[in-house]
Amino acid sequence: MIDDTTELNTSLVVTDKYDFAVRGDITAFITDFEGLAIRHETQLIATRGRFNLFTVLLADSDECRLHSRYLTHLLDPHGAHDCGPLFLRLFLRELERHAPVSDGVNTPPLMLPDKTARETATVFRELPTNKYGNVDILIEFRSGGAIAIENKIYAGDQEGQIAGYSAYLHEKYGSNVGLLYLTLDGRPSHSAKGCNYYRISYREHVLNWIEECLRETYQYVNINQALQQYREVVRQLTGKRLEKQMESILDLLEKRPTIIGYLGEITNAVEKIRSKYLQSFSDKVHDRLKAKGVESVGSLKDSCLVLTYGDLSLGTDLLSLRIEREGSRLFIGVKKAKNEDEFPEGLRGKPQQFRDEMAKHVSGNKSQWWIHWSWLDFPSFDNACLCETLRSGNTTWLDSEADKTVEQAMKYIKAASIAWQLVHGG
Repeated sequence: MIDDTTELNTSLVVTDKYDFAVRGDITAFITDFEGLAIRHETQLIATRGRFNLFTVLLADSDECRLHSRYLTHLLDPHGAHDCGPLFLRLFLRELERHAPVSDGVNTPPLMLPDKTARETATVFRELPTNKYGNVDILIEFRSGGAIAIENKIYAGDQEGQIAGYSAYLHEKYGSNVGLLYLTLDGRPSHSAKGCNYYRISYREHVLNWIEECLRETYQYVNINQALQQYREVVRQLTGKRLEKQMESILDLLEKRPTIIGYLGEITNAVEKIRSKYLQSFSDKVHDRLKAKGVESVGSLKDSCLVLTYGDLSLGTDLLSLRIEREGSRLFIGVKKAKNEDEFPEGLRGKPQQFRDEMAKHVSGNKSQWWIHWSWLDFPSFDNACLCETLRSGNTTWLDSEADKTVEQAMKYIKAASIAWQLVHGG
């Protein structure tokens, strides 16, 4: 078992003369806070408030299958919610009330369609852009123009991702387009490269929007209950789960202000624990792949495993078979080191042929640097998961999660081996 309590303790060592007093404050705060959390949990159990269909079926941080899918459905005027353009109209109104943040000095205000145009729109999810990957959500207005949303929970940007999406959108829609970068807290993109985009957050914009949707649908029980459950998922992700207990939390901090000075150390300790579990998961995946004849180099903790399998040799350092982690998402595929027009003459055309062969056997996607890729199951390493694991001391779930990931990876690897032999042999 991984010994995480030592990591937490050593990260909070205080060396000044107030060591004893600080430790006392930390201990007292933890005790008081745990009491608050226990009371909150007891109340949830008594009211059957812990059940949430979203998190029963999917991890709360699943960007694609939970958040992008649900948000797309709400925004779609033709969705099965049968509320027409109501939710889209409320979303655009939230963007008017709380203008998205722009990082560019000369970035103009976000242009929103007029009220008539808001009634008619088509909404796409995971829209392919060919060179730049898939746009998470695209709202296309019949009057012209569009709003794109790039959705990030814990994942970071791929190289040039936002700049690529911006180029695609302006090429297709001209200046009548807005690119929204949606994160938990409204953090900036690191792949914008000077292009115009606008930051919005789950903490402010999405929660405000969902509250408005709830007010407008109180008479529709099914829809309202689903919105309430989704709101709880977002509250959990954005640290607002104990919002009703905020006054009590403020009281605890005012009584123990020393804690505030050590928030950085506490956060660092939590991240070190998270890294240990990630490394353990990566080691388990590595060992299971090796047992099946797949060699791997690297670590999922650091984002990537480069794979070699039997006769599967891509024959060049321009292409590699790999498993990569992007925040809370994991995927497997074949990645290019250069644009295809820079490949040697003998390799040009091979990526497209490989992609066509893979499409016959495995569902997948393509992007600027990936010839073909598919999602893999990946466990949640969020704070709630860490808390439960530390409390129980049970880490066997890592084994079952590694088994699922490797089973999916082997299906992809075997398909890739066959596809490459057909293409390379041809």
